[in-house]
Amino acid sequence: METNPSDALTYLDSIMRPKEYLQKEKYMEFLVAKIQELQKYKNNTAVFKAMRYYDSNADNPKMTALANLYSGCVYEEKGKNALTMKAYNYALEAATTNGGSMIMGRILLYLGEC
Repeated sequence: METNPSDALTYLDSIMRPKEYLQKEKYMEFLVAKIQELQKYKNNTAVFKAMRYYDSNADNPKMTALANLYSGCVYEEKGKNALTMKAYNYALEAATTNGGSMIMGRILLYLGEC
């Protein structure tokens, strides 16, 4: 995803009716990946579903961090500053657990821009 985004987006677009055919965990990964590649946040509230899923199933800190990061982006574009900071801070907390330095760097960038 991060090394070849155009191929990843082509792959994501090729998945027909993902909600019907993907298992729940894979569907949540799909939602996060889709918003990550499109980077169109304002009206993409589907990522909130992924955020709630990963927040309640915290066994995947990388996806928890990404889902919260992109949820924070949606909140930020909607002008919901308190929710933005809450999502970014939770993303940072998850990333420090085992999310990886690239994700931490991205989260810190977004935090710094708030």
